[in-house]
Order: sequence, then structure tokens, then C-alpha cells
Amino acid sequence: MEFKKCNILIYGDFMVDKYISGEVARISPEAPVPVLKVISTDLKLGGAGNVANNIASLGGTPYVMSVSGNDEDGHWLKKQLERIGCNTAYFELSDQIDTICKTRVVSRGQQFIRIDKEQPIVHSPINLTKLQNNLTQIIRQMDAIIISDYGKGMADYASASAIINMARQYDIPIVVDPKGNDYSKYTGATICTPNMKELMDAVGHTVQSEEEILSEGHNLVKSLNLKYLLLTRSEKGLSLFEKNRMEKRDFPAVPKEVIDVTGAGDTVVSVIAMGLGSKIDIEMICKLANKAASIAISRFGTTAITHNELFSDTQEKPERKILSQCEALPVIKKLKEKGKKIVFTNGCFDLIHAGHLESLQAAKKLGDILIVGLNSDNSIQALKGSERPVIKENDRASMLAGLSCVNYVIVFDELTPECLIRELHPNILVKGVDWKNKPVAGSEFVDRVEFINLKEGLSTTKIIERIKAL
Repeated sequence: MEFKKCNILIYGDFMVDKYISGEVARISPEAPVPVLKVISTDLKLGGAGNVANNIASLGGTPYVMSVSGNDEDGHWLKKQLERIGCNTAYFELSDQIDTICKTRVVSRGQQFIRIDKEQPIVHSPINLTKLQNNLTQIIRQMDAIIISDYGKGMADYASASAIINMARQYDIPIVVDPKGNDYSKYTGATICTPNMKELMDAVGHTVQSEEEILSEGHNLVKSLNLKYLLLTRSEKGLSLFEKNRMEKRDFPAVPKEVIDVTGAGDTVVSVIAMGLGSKIDIEMICKLANKAASIAISRFGTTAITHNELFSDTQEKPERKILSQCEALPVIKKLKEKGKKIVFTNGCFDLIHAGHLESLQAAKKLGDILIVGLNSDNSIQALKGSERPVIKENDRASMLAGLSCVNYVIVFDELTPECLIRELHPNILVKGVDWKNKPVAGSEFVDRVEFINLKEGLSTTKIIERIKAL
């Protein structure tokens, strides 16, 4: 059993998740606030964009339908959606609105402020007519539809109702990730996926006991004419309510260490849509959604679950070795708390050869976890000229991650890894013996520096020169 290659239409609030990571070493003399020295800035697909990212990662083809700002963030958003394989023919950029951007400021893996840039979107009759025309053109190609409602205005009553009504005409399953206290706009959807807070917002009062949850869940199924309601319950897992079935089916959470719950709901919605589009039994879909959520919360920030991770036979997720700096911080923190000795080395690793492999194996023997800092393409060009690198950074990172001695790979854009080392504080920094008696970038932020012998006669530059001479 696995997902088929589904076409999934995603309608809703697309946004940019921005992570500013840095080091806090002092308090501002201007006000009693910390001063953050920025080390890195990462942009990720947020909101409905994270749903699209998950659909693509699960092997589906996302078709995105929405409006974003005709600004820098909006152009990045559309370009990134296209990069992951989305059909963006119905994704518009408008001068009338700003792209929604949520900026999270992070230091040592801890988020200490979030800055939201947003404005509600108000639909006009012209927009609704255009939406209906777009749906008419595309809906027959869809295996499932997702309404990803973040309460920012895209999924208002008129648009949500139009999408659901048309989907029902063509017997296409529609999954709703809800927001707000008026669920009437979701009437007729196949499945709605509120969390506990969203359930209480919808019913207008606190819901605590299992009896209350059972009652209110079934009331929503009946009043909204849903086929299913799937309640996401954090550490308690999922509870499924089904039309004409006066019980709830509980799916206990898969035990995982919680790193960050951001985007876990998007992951659940994506798995449900792919499951329904693939005509998988609802009980199995819930089990898969539960497993996917457990993987998502064990990672930092919004993240996409792969098809292989979801359908692997083991309950443990396959190790994801290539991390951004923001993703790496909480991972390394947890490893240190478990007493693991962290070893760091770095390089360009353009045309990986036997000398690289020997050095990496020697570095791994010095500790428990080996992190490789990898110079980005821009960094290598600045260091070695416009003809380098020969191999692009994504491919170089993948090759390093394929080595059993390497635990994690982190690409950095600076000329040296000093900022990255200062952020991670590894125990041991490993350099080649040719660096002995020279200044080593980042050495003041580690317990010690180890120098290892290099395999004689091997260097990437010499190999490239020999190839050119052939």
C-alpha cells in the first residue's frame, strides 16, 4: 500500500515563514532588551504553502490557487512553489495586498519573538466569479482538494462554499483545515480537521471530558453534513468521528520527543488528502496521519514528510542528514543533553575523493556525532573563482549525507564556518594537519582543535587539472 501520484488542489492562505537565527551576548544600552547578532536567515513555505510542500514531498502534484502580494516575499513564494513542483497557473500576485510573512527570531534553538506582517483579504464579486471559472477549468483533473484556512481572508464563506459545492458535484473529496468560530462555510466537506482549541472555538465553550468531546464532535459532523471529522489532540493523538456512527475511534500518538509543533496540522491534512485521493481506507489514513504528525513535531520549524519516511516499516523516522542552521540548533542541543560528543569539520568537498573519505572517517572516530559544514556555491566561487564548484551544493550535500560516517551536513554561505561554529558550539573542531600553527576560524568556540593527517597526492584542484589535460 502506498499513495498514488495524486493531483491535489490547495486553496487558502499562503505565507512566508522567516527564521532569523543569531547569537545573544548582551543587553541593549537603549532598552532592557537582548541584542541579537544575526548569523543566518532562512525562508520557508508557510501556511497553505507548507501543505503544498508536504503534498509534493509525499509524491503528489500540488495545484495552488490563491492570491499573494506583488512584493519581494510574494515573488519568493511563487518561485519556491514552482521549485518544489507546484502548478502555479492560478496563483496570483496582487498590488492590492502584502504577502503574509511570519518572522521568528531564534537564538540557540529557542524562539523568543515572532513578528507577523499581514492584512486581511476581502473578496469582491469579481474575485469569486474568477474563482468559479478557474475551478471549472481545473477541477476534473483533481483527486482531492484542500482548503487550508488560516483565517487571513482567502477562505471566506463565499469561496469555501463555492469550492465545496463544486467538489461535491464531481464527487471529489475535500479536506478542510479550519479556523475561526463559524464553521458553516465548511458545510458539505468530506472531512474537517480541527485541533482541540479550534473545536472549542467552533462550539463556543470549553470541552474537556471524553463524553463532551464525543458529543460535540458528532454534533459538528451532523450540523455541517460532514462524512468525517478528525480531531487532532496533541499528545493524545487523533480522534475520528464518522457520519452515522455514534462512537469515536481514537488513534494514540506515536511517542516522540517534541521539538516544534509548527506545521504539524499541515502535515496531517496533506496525508489525509493524499490518502483519500488514493482511495485508501479511512482507518489506515488516520494511522498514517498520526505517524506523519509524530515525525513533524520532532523537527524544528515547518517541514515536509517524505513518502519513504511515511511508508517505512519502522516507527522511527529515517535520519534526515541535511539540515539548515535553524534546524540544526535544537538537534545538536538535544544530542548534547544526551551526553554525545559533537565533532565538526568543514570544507568545499567539490569532487569527493579518497582523501576526503579518509579524513571524514578519522574525524568521526574522535567523537559520537560528525557534523560537516559545507561551503555553499557562492562561498566557493568567492574563494576559488567563477569556474568552481564543479558540483552544485545540493549534490555535494547529498553525497556527503550518503556516507555512513557523516551524521549531519549544514551548508553555510560565509567564507569560513566561524559563525556556524559559534552557533553550534561543537566539542571538537577537526582540521587537516596543514592548518597546524595557523589561525583556525571558530577555534575559540570549541573545547579543542584536532589536526589529522591528509592522504598525500590527492586534492580536488589537482584532479580537475588532470581531467582538463586529458
